[in-house]
Amino acid sequence: MAYYPTELKILGLGKETTRGSPVNPTFYIPVTADSEFEYKVNLLEDDLVRGIFERFPPVAGTKECTGTIGFEVDDKNCGYFLLSLLGKVTTQDVGGSGNAYLHTFVRDTNLIELPSLTIYLDRKLSKKRYPLSVVKSISFTGTGDGKITATANILSKTEEDTNVPLSPVWTEYKPFVFHQAVVTIDGSTVTNVKDWSLTIDNGAVGIRALIGSQDVQNILAFSKMMVSGTMTIYFENETQRQKFLSNTSATIVIGYEAELLEPGYKRSFIIEIPKAHYTAYPFQNVDGLLGSAVAFNCYYSLNTEYALKVTLINDRNSY
Repeated sequence: MAYYPTELKILGLGKETTRGSPVNPTFYIPVTADSEFEYKVNLLEDDLVRGIFERFPPVAGTKECTGTIGFEVDDKNCGYFLLSLLGKVTTQDVGGSGNAYLHTFVRDTNLIELPSLTIYLDRKLSKKRYPLSVVKSISFTGTGDGKITATANILSKTEEDTNVPLSPVWTEYKPFVFHQAVVTIDGSTVTNVKDWSLTIDNGAVGIRALIGSQDVQNILAFSKMMVSGTMTIYFENETQRQKFLSNTSATIVIGYEAELLEPGYKRSFIIEIPKAHYTAYPFQNVDGLLGSAVAFNCYYSLNTEYALKVTLINDRNSY
C-alpha cells in the first residue's frame, strides 16, 4: 500500500493574465501541512413520495471548489494574495537602485472582478490545479512570542488534473517575528499590546448561470469589504477605552521591520487602519494584570480614501 506524507506537499501559483485561463506557476510558498483545496459535488435529493418508506438515489447538483492556505508571513509571500483580495497595488522603486520596492495594496472600489490566480497543489498522489482562484479573505495573527501567521480562504472555479512540473527553488525563509513589531495608536508608539489579529473579507461569491456546467461561471466581489480585528492589551490608562465608550475612531498601525535592503528601507510589512471603531473594551484579567480583549471594526476614511492599506517593502519589482 502506498502512503503520501503531507510533508511532501508543494504549492505554487501564477497570476492569470485572462481570468480563468490557467497559467504556469511562477511563485512557490511554504505552507502549513493542513493547507488544502476541496472540490465537491452537492447532491439533489429525491424527496418525492411513491407509497413506500424508502429513499431513491439523488442526482448530481452544483460543484464547489474552495481552498484554505496557511503560511507564515514574510515580506514577499502574501503579495499575490493581497492583490487578489483587494484588487489594487501601486509599486515604487523607492531606493532608485532596484534593491527596495514599496508595494501598497488597497481595495479597488471600481473592481468586482478581482485579479485571479491559478494555484497548483502537488500531493504526490496527483497534481491538481485550480484556475480562476480568487482570495475571499485573509486572517492575520501576531503573537507576543512567535511569527506572524496568515490563513487565506480561496474560491476557485474548478479542479483540473495537470502534468505541469512544479520545481520550486527554496531560499532562506525569513518570516516576521514578534520582536520586529511596532504598534502605533493615534500616532503614538504603544508598548502594551500583547497580541493582535485582523481579518479582511471582500465578500467574494461564485456566480452561476445556465451555461451547461456544474461549476461556477465567475467569482465576483460586489459586497462591502469587512475588516475586523482584535488586540489583547495591558491597561496603562483609559484613553482608548474612553474612545470606545464615546464611539470615537482611532488610527491603528501595525508594522514589522527586518534587515536593511538599502539605506532607508528595510524588509517591511505594515497594516494601516485610519478609522477603527472599538466594539469591545472590557476590564479583564490578562496574565494576572489588568488588561482587555479589545475588538474593533475598520471603516472607510474620507481623509485617506481607504479603510485599510497594507504595505510591503521587498526586492520584488512587481506583483
